Amino acid sequence: MYSRFCNIVFIIAIFIGWVMVLVDCNTALRTVHISTKSTLQLNADAFFIKHYNSTSSPVFESTTATSLSLSSSTLSLTSLRWRKRHRKRHSIWYDYNNYNENSTILEWTNPCGGFYDPNAKQSHKPTKRKQLKIYSILKRSANNDYKTLMGSRQQDIDINNIEMWWLHHNTYKFLPKLKMNSSIALKRWYRNMQTYVASFGYLRRVQLKFDHSKSQGESSTARELKELLKSSRNMLCELETAVNGTQSFKGHRFRKQLPQVSRAQMNKRLKLRTKQQLDRNPSDVQRADSIDLRFVKFFYYKYLKNMCKLLREYIKNKDRLERGPSRRDFNEVDKPMKRLRKIRHSLNADRASRIKKNRNLRIISNFV
Repeated sequence: MYSRFCNIVFIIAIFIGWVMVLVDCNTALRTVHISTKSTLQLNADAFFIKHYNSTSSPVFESTTATSLSLSSSTLSLTSLRWRKRHRKRHSIWYDYNNYNENSTILEWTNPCGGFYDPNAKQSHKPTKRKQLKIYSILKRSANNDYKTLMGSRQQDIDINNIEMWWLHHNTYKFLPKLKMNSSIALKRWYRNMQTYVASFGYLRRVQLKFDHSKSQGESSTARELKELLKSSRNMLCELETAVNGTQSFKGHRFRKQLPQVSRAQMNKRLKLRTKQQLDRNPSDVQRADSIDLRFVKFFYYKYLKNMCKLLREYIKNKDRLERGPSRRDFNEVDKPMKRLRKIRHSLNADRASRIKKNRNLRIISNFV
């Protein structure tokens, strides 16, 4: 009995020893992993600071020497702070830094990011089927943009009660409108879309400047204007592609470049209330006018919607003409024409019989 008890105690002691060995090994491996990770993080942070120091940024020039001498934990926190500021600067103020009034980069030019080659020859004349395909792609893009904007969560600009502000609609005659009886003119649509891109870009710059002066955050109005600016630039790119793919080649050997509008010309075209107020007081920092936001958004939505309707009707009519009339349509058109021919034939027959009868009566009267 005593020997059995000793065996059990011996087995328990061996088990406890193995458990302690495993715990020590796990602790040692974790320590090695943490030290390796901290070393890699230190090297990455040092590379990050060294990389941005090479960009001649004044903020990093003053902090590079001291940051490299900090401990690993302090260096990690410092680098994370710089990364956060860098991401914030490039994500929030990207459009403000690139699309300002003094910049040569224009929002309404080169929306697709391509390069114009005046020596590029046209390979072939576009067929009617290809033209319909391009119109179909343009209609689908306009419809998708319209549905995306309508279903977006960024609805800070309220246009549901636009009738309350209709007294000011004469101020926005410069904004292009598209009537349902208009013809499809892609170059005119391209120029019209440039006006909307310029309007959204200008209002967004003003709103971002106001947000930057009041806080470091981006307001919901600026975020919605960013979505509208992206949508209008996307439609401008689609229109540019459609113009280049459907333009006439008769008498032209080379592709013509679309007309460019300078910033001075575009500023004369824009008659926004915000712009007029800033022109009177250039030193003031104010937000984008709410009436401007409502009407520009409302007319842009209406322009997209009417564009979809016009393209849909045009494609439907062209497909119907290319397929030709169906048998039922032919019968419906043919029956009235056949009836009309029968009526004309009967009238001519009656007239001929009357003429013949009158002639016979004259002959008989002459004999008498």
